[in-house]
Amino acid sequence: MMIRIYDEWLTVRGVTAASPPFTGFPIVHVSQTTAMRLSKAEQRTTTFITARTKPGADAGAIAAQIESATGLTAMSRDNFMAASSKFYSDQGVPALFYITITIGLIVGIAFTGQTFLMFVKENARSFTVMKVLGFTKLQIMGILTAQATSVVILGLSFGTAAAVAASALATNIPFLRGVYIPWQVSAACCITIATVTYLSTGLSMRNVLRLQPADVFR
Repeated sequence: MMIRIYDEWLTVRGVTAASPPFTGFPIVHVSQTTAMRLSKAEQRTTTFITARTKPGADAGAIAAQIESATGLTAMSRDNFMAASSKFYSDQGVPALFYITITIGLIVGIAFTGQTFLMFVKENARSFTVMKVLGFTKLQIMGILTAQATSVVILGLSFGTAAAVAASALATNIPFLRGVYIPWQVSAACCITIATVTYLSTGLSMRNVLRLQPADVFR
């Protein structure tokens, strides 16, 4: 198979599953000579060079020696990852994600709290009857906690399944096949959802414990 880049025809010798770039442009592996011939705007086509240190070597010290000897920037793996993250963070795209996540979190908190408060208000008569029948405050709190736990488990189950399905579908898109969800993100979502749910339940419990038969049956 032949491909044309500018006025050059190249023969495709193989196909690799390279890690997709952030911009979604295709990746072509060619020799240095071919790359310089294809690059019409700039003769220096090497962006960076990767190297591996010997076991036990100090990567920071080696990077400092390279910088002093060549005058070029040298970084360890961790520093290079941090610089890459900073570069993409400065593009503005991550900020849009952060804003979207924040708005979704605020809406989710408001929706969850309002739902529990409406549930308590609609079932105020039932809770009052339970108190008249001899249910203690601890037992009523246990009932509300059990309901909140069921909501958390169901919400996390459906949410995790939807996230996994979306990630599986993304692998079919060429420039999104490298997308994955770290376990830290899942853990943070679980903690956030559980915290919001139980806080809303706590506010609802205050209204339940303050209910008096005269307020409901008058």
